[in-house]
Amino acid sequence: MGEIVFLFGIHNHQPIGNLENVFEEAYEKSYLPFLKVVARHPAFRWNLHCTGILWEWLEQKHPEYGECVAKMIEEGRCELLSGGYYEPILPVIPDRDKTGQIQKLNQFLKNRFKVSPKGMWCAERVWEPHLPKPIREAQLEYTLLDDTHFLSAGMSPDQLHGYYKVEEENNVIDIFPISKELRYLIPFEAPEKTIEWFKKIADKKNDRLLSFLMADDGEKFGFWPKTHKRVYEDRWLEHFLELLEKNSSWLKTDTISNFRKKNKSEGRVYLPCASYFEMSEWSLPTKSAQNLEKIVDHLNTVPEGGNIKNFIQGGIWRNFLAKYDESNLMHKKMLRISKKLHTLEKSLKNFKHHKKNFNQAYNYLWGAQCNCAYWHGVFGGLYLPFLRQAVFKNLILAEKMMDLIAGSNEPPKEIETETLSIKKTDFDGDGEEEILIETPIHNFYIAPHKGGAIFELDFKKCALNITNVLTRRTEHYHDKILKNQQKKEDASEVKTIHQIFHSKEKNIHEYLNVDWYQRLNLLDHFLHPHTTTETFIQCRYGEQGDFVLGDYAALIKKEKESLSLKLRRDGVVWVDDQKKDVRILKEIKFIEPHLKNLSNQNLEFKILYKITNLSKEPTGRCWFAPEFNFSFSTPETKVSHSQLKIWQKKDPHFFWQMSVEFSELTDLWTLPLETVSNSESGFEKTFQGIIFLPHWKFSLEPDQSFERSLNFRLE
Repeated sequence: MGEIVFLFGIHNHQPIGNLENVFEEAYEKSYLPFLKVVARHPAFRWNLHCTGILWEWLEQKHPEYGECVAKMIEEGRCELLSGGYYEPILPVIPDRDKTGQIQKLNQFLKNRFKVSPKGMWCAERVWEPHLPKPIREAQLEYTLLDDTHFLSAGMSPDQLHGYYKVEEENNVIDIFPISKELRYLIPFEAPEKTIEWFKKIADKKNDRLLSFLMADDGEKFGFWPKTHKRVYEDRWLEHFLELLEKNSSWLKTDTISNFRKKNKSEGRVYLPCASYFEMSEWSLPTKSAQNLEKIVDHLNTVPEGGNIKNFIQGGIWRNFLAKYDESNLMHKKMLRISKKLHTLEKSLKNFKHHKKNFNQAYNYLWGAQCNCAYWHGVFGGLYLPFLRQAVFKNLILAEKMMDLIAGSNEPPKEIETETLSIKKTDFDGDGEEEILIETPIHNFYIAPHKGGAIFELDFKKCALNITNVLTRRTEHYHDKILKNQQKKEDASEVKTIHQIFHSKEKNIHEYLNVDWYQRLNLLDHFLHPHTTTETFIQCRYGEQGDFVLGDYAALIKKEKESLSLKLRRDGVVWVDDQKKDVRILKEIKFIEPHLKNLSNQNLEFKILYKITNLSKEPTGRCWFAPEFNFSFSTPETKVSHSQLKIWQKKDPHFFWQMSVEFSELTDLWTLPLETVSNSESGFEKTFQGIIFLPHWKFSLEPDQSFERSLNFRLE
């Protein structure tokens, strides 16, 4: 019988902006009991990675956790891993931020535990071939990746043991393959099955020493649905560690660094862009993800299917930036802030004088790089408004810190320090120019080619993007919701989160609405006469104009104490099957004292509409409705208001309020925007924000115009 070294790793993480009760529940159900059980087995060697976000929380709320870990380190039982401090997807952030984040966690571990880590956790195991260079530049020597990466490089399953060398520009690091089979066995099958898995391999390998790695989320040991009872109350973990001790003559545990010291690598390898297989499914467009799932299901029934599956791969992580506009917009804003911050730091002559402020600005920037809000799979991720808002909050706070630094200096020429900045640039990488209007009070980002819409409005006083909502899409798992309406699930069965397909509330399928346009602001609708609040919520109404997706001409007018942006489109409206030529001229006008006086931190702006009949005949009865989508945190029921002059709403969670004054008495719909998405505990409905839809009915003679205005105040 051969000898096997079992390398065991735990990765614990909670995202920036997650709820306090989630941190606490994860600690009580998973982090703490796991540590208590392991402490009773001194022969067990293991590796631990906690993100900087979680370490900070643990040190503040539960310092006893760190004390227990420190004792295990002193006894040689536990090795700590580094990584990006705020758990970023490393390939999609600038190299300067990669090394900065890793070095920040390195320093924390050195200060707190007196250790210099050698290895790192790669967030979501997202790998691209250039990563060895920044990892080595951050003074680290190895990382852990899924066996999927190795199989995609053409390696055979019997080669997935030990570790390998990989390099970029002669920067060499070691990479260990994580066994997918072990990830699915532990802790979801009986402990004996894992021992049997090892024994079958040991029996085949005679006297050769082999190592296998299981490294996965620590939350599956108690925090994932139904796992706490299994792992602790039913003593799964205790029994598993006892079995390891019982079989220690041929099955040993060790820390990764100790194993590296004693054993040479298995050779050199070059890996493609990859993550774990499930991630490659989730990142695909919906139809492609469904097709891939069918292909994999079919291969599971074919005798040689397993060998074929090794060569099948879905999309790469960056696909999420194409799949979800909201993810891409957050990402591009993050890149913009990163570039501005690094440019400011590089250009200032008296950098040391502002070191504390720069450090804080970097913490905000890096906090906004936390990966969880940028994608969606089995966890809520992008679908959770408070996670997205945490990204925007940190980016806005980084901007405010830069304003503070730049405002207290004699700035170099390279740095923009005007109170008002107006730029035309391709912000989101779509080949079209967007307009960015930025002041210390707000950011207005406008896309003239997308219906002349506002796609981001930041209220800096509250560090809040008030337009942070999510467009409703068809997800690859939505068909499972419809199929599973009549099915009953075995409540006693413990599954991995990849196998949970039940709804957390009744009739959730009724909320499976899909938007045919992106939910932006200042979108111009001409509604069909039969439109109701319900059909508009469902996005199943009749659109009579061509303005929502249309291209608008933009004109910026800047005067001494005012600023306006005019957006114009000549389009058509269908009225009673007749096409009418109509012009929309809409103007965003700032009536803000802060253009000259920064003491006023509230925000006021005005939206003016002028709709003109360009046809030679009357338009007939038109129903015009400009759409806004505001990210209030408290759920809203659908309300149809009649003849309003002023509308107001407070947000008790983010501590801001909005009032809108109409130039004339106005009918208004305020409707809930809700999505249906998957989570680790099942399908759930999530409130994204309020659809704010004032609407007017009118008829226009040739050359006649209809005019209205809305005065917004945020405080």
